Amino acid sequence: SSAINYWNRNFDNLLVGRFVGASELGLYTRAYTLMMLPLTQVSYVAGRTLFPALSRLQDDHERLRRAYLRSVGVIAFITFPIATGLYVVARPLVLTLLGAEWAGVIPFLQILSIAAVIQSIAATTGVVFQASGRTDWELRWQVISGAGSFVFFGVGVHWGAKGVAVAVAARSIVLLYPAFEIPCRLIGLGFIDIVRTVWRILVLALLAAAAAWASDRVLGAGTSAMRLVLEVTVGAVVYVVAGHVWGLEPYRELRASLIRRRAPRSAASVAVRDG
Repeated sequence: SSAINYWNRNFDNLLVGRFVGASELGLYTRAYTLMMLPLTQVSYVAGRTLFPALSRLQDDHERLRRAYLRSVGVIAFITFPIATGLYVVARPLVLTLLGAEWAGVIPFLQILSIAAVIQSIAATTGVVFQASGRTDWELRWQVISGAGSFVFFGVGVHWGAKGVAVAVAARSIVLLYPAFEIPCRLIGLGFIDIVRTVWRILVLALLAAAAAWASDRVLGAGTSAMRLVLEVTVGAVVYVVAGHVWGLEPYRELRASLIRRRAPRSAASVAVRDG
């Protein structure tokens, strides 16, 4: 399954390099690397932690369902604003980090950010297969999704590297339902349960992205770095405040976790001060 998934994720690079050219491949792969940041830093790391935790609950489906949905909610709360924010801050981000000579990365990053929203939580589905002891189902799904990728990428390459980027986003959208419905069926969940868990988070992420975009249009001036700081700050403030006002469960869980982490340090600091 992992071997098939590897080629599934790299077939687009092969097509762009073979049929489009090295320069377009360089722009595409740099954008893809930036898009993958929320996945590699949050989703896949969380997935490695989730596997042993969910495996211990494989015979208790009720607790397993609650634990998985809670984990998806927390991951979405962290990754959705990053992924949607990539679309808004693509220009100042690329110009600040990579320089004006890499401006061609911007449209690729904006297109791929759509896929990032979906893949950030879809990356957790492999844990469900494995924790349920049904890696045979995982293998079959990788074969099916891999075949779908070849079709999408094969069609998209006719419009160059941007066509492949659009194909990546379209593939993520089209395969969204079966990507969750098939593994979640193993633990008594359905696609609608995932939607109920993340739709409010997606709305908040889009609201924060819109606020960041509006702040740049109203107040944006100066260097790309200044615009990047402005947009990120406004978006983050709106997102956190809205999450607090709306009382989202993932927000409360993350806040409680941070408080618990700070509590021992604070107690230790008081003890040292009172000496």
